[in-house]
Amino acid sequence: MMDDFKKLKEAGYTPLALGGDSQSMWSGQAGWLVRVYADQYLRDYVNTVRSQEQDYTYLPEVDEKWKYDLSDPFNDANSNVTKNTIRQWKAVKDKEGPYKIAGNPKWKAYSENLKQLFQYVPDGFFGVKEDQAYKLFLTGKAATMMGTPASYWQLPKDFADSTKSGAQGGVKPFEYGFYNMPSMEGPEVLAPARTIQIPIGFYGFVAKDADQNALNADFMMYLTSPEGYKVYAEAIQNSKDAALSGAPALKDITLPDEMTKAFADFKPIGNTEGIDMPGNILARGLWDYQPSVQEWVGSVQKFFAGKITADEYLNQLQSNIDKNFEAALKEKKFDLSDLEHPDRRPPERK
Repeated sequence: MMDDFKKLKEAGYTPLALGGDSQSMWSGQAGWLVRVYADQYLRDYVNTVRSQEQDYTYLPEVDEKWKYDLSDPFNDANSNVTKNTIRQWKAVKDKEGPYKIAGNPKWKAYSENLKQLFQYVPDGFFGVKEDQAYKLFLTGKAATMMGTPASYWQLPKDFADSTKSGAQGGVKPFEYGFYNMPSMEGPEVLAPARTIQIPIGFYGFVAKDADQNALNADFMMYLTSPEGYKVYAEAIQNSKDAALSGAPALKDITLPDEMTKAFADFKPIGNTEGIDMPGNILARGLWDYQPSVQEWVGSVQKFFAGKITADEYLNQLQSNIDKNFEAALKEKKFDLSDLEHPDRRPPERK
C-alpha cells in the first residue's frame, strides 16, 4: 500500500483522505489508526495485566482455561480472559514490558512505520476535519479513505448530495471497493493488524407506567423479529440518506439479497476496541486524560512534521505519561496506594 500511495502522491492525488484536527487525532479516524497499529507491536501486554489466581478480578471458569495465543485475533477478548486494571496502572507506573515507551524498540518501530503512513494524508493535515477529508474522496481528489461497512450503502447516496460533496448537484459516481487495514511488517511486529470491530447502536425507552412499558417491549420484540427487521432493513436500503453500520448482530433475521452479498465481503480480522492495551491507553496520551491528550497532539504534530526524531517523540510521550500519571489515576477513582496490592479490590471512591 505504501508503494501505491507513493505513486498516487506523485500523480497529484491525496493517497489517504483523513481528518487530522485534535478531535480526529484523539477520538476519530486518525486516532483509530494510532491505536490499531500500536496493537500489532504490543499484543503481549496481556501477559502483564491478565488476572492472577489470587486477584479479585480472577474468574476461574474463564481464566483457568485461557492460554496466550497470538495466532488467534480474539485471544485477549474480554470474554476470553479477565484483566486487572490495577495491574495495568502498576505496569504503566513501573514501565513494565510493553508499557515502557522510551527506549522500547517495539514502540520505536511502530512510531516510524506510523509516520510513513501519515506522510500520505491531505495537505494542512492538522487543520483538516473529517467531513473535509470525506469531500476529498467523494470528489475524486483522494484515492482512499477510512470507512466502515456503512460506507457501502452511504457512498452512492452521498455522491448525489451536494452538502456532502461540496459540489453543486453532487458528483459523478465512480466505482469503489474495500479492503481491510493492511498489516505493518518488520521484526518487531507480533501479529497481523486487527481493527475496531464491535456491534454499535442502542435502543432505549424511558420507564413510564406498566402499560406503556409493555407496549415498548412489544415494539422491540417486533423490531428485532425477522418480520419487523425486514421492514427496517428495506427502508434503510431505499432511503436517500441512511445506511446500516454493519451486518446486524441479530439471530434469525433475513436481509435483502443486496445487503447479504455486500456484508459477506467484510471478513472479521479481530477487534482492539474496549481492550485496555497499551495502544489504547498510552499511544495518544494517558488513558484519555485530556491534559495528557492535548500535550500528545502537540508532540505528534512535531514528529509527523519531521521536527523531532522518533526517539525524541517517544521521550516526550514517556515524560507526558509520567507527569500526568497521578492526576489521571485519581480521575479514574484510584490512588497510588492501590498499586501496592493489585490483588485486592480498591475501595470505592466518590
